[in-house]
Amino acid sequence: MNLAPSAVPYQTFNVMQASARRKLVAPPTAALGAKRLLPAPSELLARLPKAARVLFVGNISDDALGTYRSIHQPKACDRVAGSATLAEIAEGRDLLVFADGLEGIEDPGELLQTLAARCAADAQLIICQAGSTLSVDALFALLADSGWMPDLLTDLPLPDTQRRELVNSRNAYLIQATRTFPVYPPTQRHEGPTRFSVMVASRSPLDRPPAAVVSPGLAEVRAQVSMAADPVSAAHAFAKAVKVDTAESDWILLCHQNAYFPAGFGHRLNALLAEIAPADHESTLIGFIGIGVDESNQSFAPVGFVIERLHREDHPASQTAVSIDELALVVSRRSVHRIDPAMGWDLWATDLCLTAICEHQVFPRVARMPLMNRGAGGESAAAGSQGSAARLLEKFPTFGPIPTLSGMIDAGFVERLPRPEGVEPAASIQPVELAEPAPESVAEAIRGATSHTGVQPACPECSICGSAVSRWSPHPQMALRSEFMKLLDPVGSDLSVYQCPHCSSTDRDRHLWHYMRAIGLLERLPSAQVLHIAPEPHLEALIQALRPPAYIRGDLHPRRADHLPLDVESLPFDDGSFDLIICNHVLEHVANPARALSEFHRCLVPGGLLIAQTPYAPVLLKTMELNRPVSPAFAKLFFGQEDHVRLFGADIVDYFHEAGFEGQLLAHSMVLGDMDAMAFGCNAREPFFAFSK
Repeated sequence: MNLAPSAVPYQTFNVMQASARRKLVAPPTAALGAKRLLPAPSELLARLPKAARVLFVGNISDDALGTYRSIHQPKACDRVAGSATLAEIAEGRDLLVFADGLEGIEDPGELLQTLAARCAADAQLIICQAGSTLSVDALFALLADSGWMPDLLTDLPLPDTQRRELVNSRNAYLIQATRTFPVYPPTQRHEGPTRFSVMVASRSPLDRPPAAVVSPGLAEVRAQVSMAADPVSAAHAFAKAVKVDTAESDWILLCHQNAYFPAGFGHRLNALLAEIAPADHESTLIGFIGIGVDESNQSFAPVGFVIERLHREDHPASQTAVSIDELALVVSRRSVHRIDPAMGWDLWATDLCLTAICEHQVFPRVARMPLMNRGAGGESAAAGSQGSAARLLEKFPTFGPIPTLSGMIDAGFVERLPRPEGVEPAASIQPVELAEPAPESVAEAIRGATSHTGVQPACPECSICGSAVSRWSPHPQMALRSEFMKLLDPVGSDLSVYQCPHCSSTDRDRHLWHYMRAIGLLERLPSAQVLHIAPEPHLEALIQALRPPAYIRGDLHPRRADHLPLDVESLPFDDGSFDLIICNHVLEHVANPARALSEFHRCLVPGGLLIAQTPYAPVLLKTMELNRPVSPAFAKLFFGQEDHVRLFGADIVDYFHEAGFEGQLLAHSMVLGDMDAMAFGCNAREPFFAFSK
């Protein structure tokens, strides 16, 4: 694929640069129109778009229904009280109005996905959310992952502080969502190796998981996600991405920590990259939102797509981009393009674009794909970036005013920006090594756990994806426990708060991540050699993003190509190979748990840590198991699950001590203080199984 600017001759391009001094493209937000927060019912009807086949869901009066019919005269205009039969009735509709929001719908994500497949290709949703258990940000992500690209219908002149509050608020608001992208046909999905890996440039990686880590658009293609923890610049993060030895792909998706990739993104990017000829890899530069050349009137115009905090920017793709937003971009690992470290964190992608055009004689492109910015701000991309803007003008003096999404950068633009403290620029990119923490035994993380203060967020949220949650989804087979299990009441998963409605993480995932974070283990992972047996997908992604120097994952019967076949009773590793071993809900499956624990002890360094959460029944004095194999029916009745071979009792700690480990089961209150376990989707009865060598 040739990205050279053959479609736009350079003499034409030069004329455009000159005219840019007189013609400033309107900011993308100008197209939002006159909107406000949640309107009155009468105003809502007046503002609804004209559609041929309309369906109202919820509390809409006969008079309101008649009013819409008289104004727009649709071919079909119906009303349904609830969501029970909504999927069938919605077939072919081009406008759905949820008058009561999505409250009361048991699984809104599944319903929205069904509607996306059954409604008309250009269908719209109007969601009237009069108070909600979901924040705007969480609802936006839910809609985008279900195939609906949302827009908050407001253009109130909110200061940045109020805009941030609104992003996380649960007040009344009105959302319009469209089927912007066709449902991706499974037959067209790329089934081969993933063509790109991901590097997240995160300056606060441990505050909460970067949005990319929990993005379904990356998980769907099993893209490898790495994180440049606390990088000094975007150039530093890119240098780290190039040096990742385990990456099998040629392409690097470099993104900000707030970049969230909804379902369908990974498949679309894989398909796009497959079309690029190998000879063009080194010169290709792809962004997703920015400014491009409008050939029809020889001007600059916004290009690309992003759900930007409180609104949606939806513009055509472009083969001739002149500015790219720093949220996300794609380059080859062998790219001729290099980020100028002197640009710091501002306008470096625009600098990359201009260098590509002026030095390499190639236009970058902007692709149109589902993308979200899950940051809490509303500030301009170039705010506070006087040094970077001034450097752009210095590097490209003949270009003229430089078009960006924040406006045309010229001398006046630079003067209006706050003046930052001077930073000595670097002449060229230099791969910078991150400072490693001082060597320290991972087992030290367990010390001081009892002094945890129990600090928790202001409202319940998922520790895996960071979304606010008012109600956790119960396990679908919660009522099918055997009477014997009910009598023993073993400690394990709490089926009543089993799943996060946003990321589908389990209560076991969330509780363990809370435990690991509380004892300071996350800060030690970037310098730890880690073995993870039967890794939980959510925890695996979070740990991998912290970039431990060695992260070995395996299972008895691996389901992924990057997982090793491992028998925990006979591990193929040298003595003292690991600082940390994670082996959750495995010991109840293995034939000889004593032998497995002995292997773990052998493979740990002195002071190493073993985390091995396991279901057990404290009312049993001794572990219950048979001296012969049992049937699945027997195992389910007496052990709790068809593939369990025992139910541990109160002697569970003896197994660890006999294998040479030190430690005890740490109670929830001991590690997490007074954190309300039920509110945060955890089982307060489940202790922390953490034992040191």
